[in-house]
Amino acid sequence: MKQSPVQPPRRKKKGLKPSDIQRNIERMSNELQRSMERMGNEMQRNMERMGSEMQRNMERMGADIHRARQAVGTAMSPTTASAAPVQRGRRSLDKKNLALRVATGMSLALITIFTVYHSVTAFTIEAMLLVGVGIVEFCGLAQRKGLSPSAPLGVVAGTVVLAAHAWAPTQYLGNIVAITVVLTMICFLFRRAPQGGLIEPHFIDGVATIYSFLYVAWLFGFALLMRRLEGTVMLGSLEVDAGAAYVYMLIITVAFSDIGCFAFGKAFGRYPLAPKISPGKTVEGSLGGLFTCVVCAWLLGDWVHLAPQWSLLYGVGVGIAGQLGDLWESAMKRDVGCKDSGRMLLGHGGVLDRFDSYFFAAPFAYLLIIWFMYP
Repeated sequence: MKQSPVQPPRRKKKGLKPSDIQRNIERMSNELQRSMERMGNEMQRNMERMGSEMQRNMERMGADIHRARQAVGTAMSPTTASAAPVQRGRRSLDKKNLALRVATGMSLALITIFTVYHSVTAFTIEAMLLVGVGIVEFCGLAQRKGLSPSAPLGVVAGTVVLAAHAWAPTQYLGNIVAITVVLTMICFLFRRAPQGGLIEPHFIDGVATIYSFLYVAWLFGFALLMRRLEGTVMLGSLEVDAGAAYVYMLIITVAFSDIGCFAFGKAFGRYPLAPKISPGKTVEGSLGGLFTCVVCAWLLGDWVHLAPQWSLLYGVGVGIAGQLGDLWESAMKRDVGCKDSGRMLLGHGGVLDRFDSYFFAAPFAYLLIIWFMYP
C-alpha cells in the first residue's frame, strides 16, 4: 500500500491587527505634527530675519536721504565755497568761447573787407577757398546719410562755377553752369564701384555732388556778380567801387540780422519758430532780426544811393532770405544728426554754419539791385 507524500506544514498568515493600524496612524500623525511644527518655526525665524533686515535697510536709506538733503542744501547755499569754482569754471569757459568766436569773426571780417575792396580777383580767391571747404563739409553731411558724393569733383565744379561768375560774360553763365552739371553726370555715369571692378552708375551720389556745388558755389557766386557791378560811391572822402559797396551792404545787413535774432531771442524769446528744425530759434528772435536788418538797410541805403522805399524792401527781403538760409542749413544738419557742419572756423563751426544765410540772401540782393535799383 502506497504512502502519500508528507506535506510540509502551512504557515498561518499574520494579519494586521486593529491595534497595529491605530499605532501606525498615531505615529504618522505625530511625525506630521512635528514636521509642521518645524516648518512653522523655520518660517517664523525667516520672517523675523527678513523683518530685521528690512528695518536695517530702511534705516540706512533714511540716513542716506538725510545726507543727500544736507549735501543738496550745502550745494545750493550761496555762501558755499565749493560752488564758487564750478561757477568760475563755467564763466571762464563761456568767456573763452565768446573770445574765440569774436576773434575768428573779426579776423574773417577784416580779410573779407580787404579782398572785397581790393579787386574782384582777390574776393574770388577768398570765395574759392571758402566754397571749397563748404563743399567738402556738405559731402561729409551726405556721407552720414549713407551717400558717397565725390568731394574732389564737387570742388572742381564749384571752382569752375565761381570763376564763371567772376570773369565770364553774364549772358554765358547759364550755359557754363549747365555744361558743368552735364559733365558731372557723365563722370558719375562711368564711375567705378568702390571695390573696383565693373563700372557702375551712381545716380544718388551724382545728384548729391551736383547739389553740393550748386548750393554752395552757384548761390554764393551771386555775391561775385554783385562785386562786378560798375560805378563808384563815396564813403566820406574815400571812393569805393559800387560793387564793393553793395557787397559790404549785404555783409552788414545779414550780420545785424543774425545779431538781432540772437539778442531778441535771448531777451524775449518765448514761442518757438521751427521746433523740429531748430529748437533754439523763436518767433520773437526772428522778428527782432528782421527789424534790425531793415533798420540797418535803411541807414546804409543813402550811402549806396538807394531810395528809402528800396532800402526798406532790401532790408525785408534780405532779412527773410537770410533766415530761410539759416533754417535750411539747420534742417540739413538735423536730418543727418550733427550739430556743426565742420570745425574750420573756431567758435563758429564750419563754413556752412557761418555763411548759410548768405547762400539765400546773396541771390535775392543781387536780383533786387539789378531789377529795381541799379541804374
